[in-house]
Amino acid sequence: MRISRLLFVLLLGLACWARSRPARWLEDCEVQSSRRSGSLILHPLVGGRESLPRCRSLDSALMQEEIVVREVREEGDVNRLVVENRGDRPIFIMAGEILSGARQDRVLKNDLWLPADSGEVTVAVYCVEHGRWGYKGDRRKFESGGSISNLRVRQAAMSEAGQGAVWDSVAETQKANGVASPSGALMVVYEDGRLSRRLDNVVADLREMPEDYPEMNGVAVQIDERIVAVDLFPDRRLLVSLWPKLVRSYALESLGSDSHQSVLSRPQVERFLNEAATTSWSLSDTPGRGDLYSMHDGGLDGQALQEPEGLAHLQILGWHNRRKPVRTDPSPWPPAIDLVKPTRPRR
Repeated sequence: MRISRLLFVLLLGLACWARSRPARWLEDCEVQSSRRSGSLILHPLVGGRESLPRCRSLDSALMQEEIVVREVREEGDVNRLVVENRGDRPIFIMAGEILSGARQDRVLKNDLWLPADSGEVTVAVYCVEHGRWGYKGDRRKFESGGSISNLRVRQAAMSEAGQGAVWDSVAETQKANGVASPSGALMVVYEDGRLSRRLDNVVADLREMPEDYPEMNGVAVQIDERIVAVDLFPDRRLLVSLWPKLVRSYALESLGSDSHQSVLSRPQVERFLNEAATTSWSLSDTPGRGDLYSMHDGGLDGQALQEPEGLAHLQILGWHNRRKPVRTDPSPWPPAIDLVKPTRPRR
């Protein structure tokens, strides 16, 4: 009886700890003054600081030939890949980074921290190139696509909705930007000449944000007067290394949105963070090192990868969450009739 009771208490404590761990990071964030480029508004975040072991990014590891990413077997498996770290440093791969090549382009479903000389591990992935299933010549390994998936694709991959939802999000992205691809590849959107020039302009406006905000180690992304994403990297070096790719992914999602939208106030952004902190986070498995937490609450999906030395990355995605933040000056009329207010009848 005592053993059963003790086990119950331990399990209850673990569940509470799993819920509260990511919450503390969100609640401790300080929101700084926003920066804007067209229809994209970024709110810098300053959260708790961590110092993780020095690691390589995906691009750096591929350049140094210290990582191998390949199909699980010659005939492939759409939703699984094999990754091996052959270097003497850990490698961090962010969920949503595009792996290009082999039988079809893929993105990792979850953040991954690979220890040095890790050996081969099998990771969960999603296809972002629906119309191709075959090698290009003798290219059996993957390369970096140089980009991170845009927000709607990242969220679809994280949401547990499955491969079909990811393909739908890629198709929506292509349609929204007027780009067609015979293979349905997400990379084609980034490579389109017309769009690329527009994205370059936004990236140029926002590239220096980490230097302009020396304490910034995260960002809340605003599009159409709502927060659609939060990325927090307590070890600021990870944010700096991924920043050009992150900004480009945010910019792609903002194209075609309202460039005259109002900037959300700090209290509104803080309210979003606090509401996300109250959701329930559960512990999940990861083939790499660390503890992976996940959250699914209505239109929000989140992940947090916790290393023994501290948090590596916390992300919340809400592109598919259509609820807007509460206004600072709420309208007296219900949202459905907000734009057509009634007038007094004439007498």
